[in-house]
Amino acid sequence: LTSGKHGVLMSETGSGKTLAFLLSALARLRTAAEAADPEVPPPMALVMVPSPELTVQLLADAEDHLEGDVAIVSDKMSALWWQVKEASLIIGQPSRFLELMDEQDAKEVKELLERCEVFVLDEVDAQIENRDFDGKTFGRYQDPHMWSAEAVIKRIIRNNRRETLQFIAASATAFAGTRERVHKLLKKDPLHRFLQPIPLLNPSRPSAAALAATEVVQQVRNQEDLPFEELDENQSEPSWEPSWTRTKEYVYSPMPRGI
Repeated sequence: LTSGKHGVLMSETGSGKTLAFLLSALARLRTAAEAADPEVPPPMALVMVPSPELTVQLLADAEDHLEGDVAIVSDKMSALWWQVKEASLIIGQPSRFLELMDEQDAKEVKELLERCEVFVLDEVDAQIENRDFDGKTFGRYQDPHMWSAEAVIKRIIRNNRRETLQFIAASATAFAGTRERVHKLLKKDPLHRFLQPIPLLNPSRPSAAALAATEVVQQVRNQEDLPFEELDENQSEPSWEPSWTRTKEYVYSPMPRGI
């Protein structure tokens, strides 16, 4: 994710999905800001969640890592438009975000969406169900039967020209039906940035580095199980290894788990 590749994070609750997409998104913002033209508005990350409670939870997770301002757009609290325009991280509910955009000038909305470097749908299955939406829609930005999160996707791919735009989704139950519906919409991107299905990732799996380190530890353990060569009467220690390698009482710390 830190390299900018798209991904759908699916693993059980508490496995690290939030930190996986949040830390990688903030790292990409720092990298993009350093390379950007000073005259161009800085990049931002847009995270859509299904409930006001999740906006507060994500804000708490991001505060210690964010360099820049954060704007909340939810049913219970919402930043002003000028605060949203200047934020490095926008966390909100898609219906409230659409409503806020619907109140603004179309040019300003386009300028905001053009800044998006990372777009995240957290709890994607709760935001895009595998059926048509039948509730209230916002005519300027949301087509009939389209979920509000789908409308946000549609507006981003229409108004964002960044070749480096990254899409991330996360859920413990991001099953095939939801993923297929998301990909069907992403394929309409005029810049063809999402031609392939978004790969499924599991943040709880050990990283490649951790697996390699585990293999090295296992090799050491196997060496400890080798029989010692016999000592002659004038030799107090084996000639081929120091004495400390003869014990089998070492306790190895658990290997780190990958994000």
